[in-house]
Amino acid sequence: MSESDEPDNPKPRDPWAPPAEPASAAAKASDEAPPAAPALPSPPSGFSAPAPAPPTGFSTPVPPPAAPGAATPPPPPPPMGLPYPPYPAPPPSGYHGGYPGYPVAPYGAWPPPGPRNGFGTTAMVFGIIGVVLAIACIGAFLGLPLGIGAIILGVIGLRIANRGEATNRSQALTGLILGIVASLISAAMIAGILFGALSGTFDSWDTGSGSTISADRGDYGDPLSEDDTATYDDGLQVTVSAVQSTSALKTLTKGDSALTFTVSLVNHGDTSVDLSESEISAYADPDSEDTLQDLSTDKGLSGHLAPDASVSTTVIVVVPAGDDGSIELEIAPGYDYDYVYWDVAA
Repeated sequence: MSESDEPDNPKPRDPWAPPAEPASAAAKASDEAPPAAPALPSPPSGFSAPAPAPPTGFSTPVPPPAAPGAATPPPPPPPMGLPYPPYPAPPPSGYHGGYPGYPVAPYGAWPPPGPRNGFGTTAMVFGIIGVVLAIACIGAFLGLPLGIGAIILGVIGLRIANRGEATNRSQALTGLILGIVASLISAAMIAGILFGALSGTFDSWDTGSGSTISADRGDYGDPLSEDDTATYDDGLQVTVSAVQSTSALKTLTKGDSALTFTVSLVNHGDTSVDLSESEISAYADPDSEDTLQDLSTDKGLSGHLAPDASVSTTVIVVVPAGDDGSIELEIAPGYDYDYVYWDVAA
């Protein structure tokens, strides 16, 4: 080929353009193309084509397969005018989340009231406490009102149980019975206490704290002397006299001396005095608990001493050799009387 056959000023090739098809391939494609369809006549003026009918079913177009190595395109949206498919319904059973709700009563309905067992239970409790207090003498003053309360509450509890509004009829009946018992015992105890207090029966009772009737003098540490008299609060008088030492009983005392003295009692009170528990003791040493041996043959003080009556007894005690000093005498006319002390010479 000569230089005259080359074209003048050839156009530069676009580097981004697709490669040109060969002329033989283009000619072959044009030979194989189908014949063109005949042209349709144009519609008359004012005519518009009807809208296409919507499809009877919904189907998602299937995209063509992607080329190897190419990214997968997103799925196409549904055609315009068609609704999205509905969500599936939840399963009929199984856990759906949340806590189950509590049953709710219908509007305007109230739950039925519970049994009214308070009266019967309270009556039984009052009855038990009332009986216990009634037996405890002084507690009878509290047992009586509790017993009456148990009776009242027991009757109310029985009526409620008979109407079917309570389920503890047995407790109400028990409280009623115990209330009656507590009231009777308490009333008897209170009547006995009042009678004893008014009649003076309790005046000679021991209260548990020692003697209750004291003398005007002769306390421990401040003894009386021979021929002195101690007067108690109830009018009883005690005198120690005729104190003397004798040696006529040396055969009985085994060489020791003997001391005799007389104890006289006069009742100037209004009630009799019980002398069955009287005590007469002699000590050579006031700080010692060892009493001197008693050789008395007299029956001593016993029985009851009536008002304006008197009684006396002679006491003989053994004084050990060497104890020729003073002797302390300790005398109590009865269990309810304080001790009175005398200091006499041996």
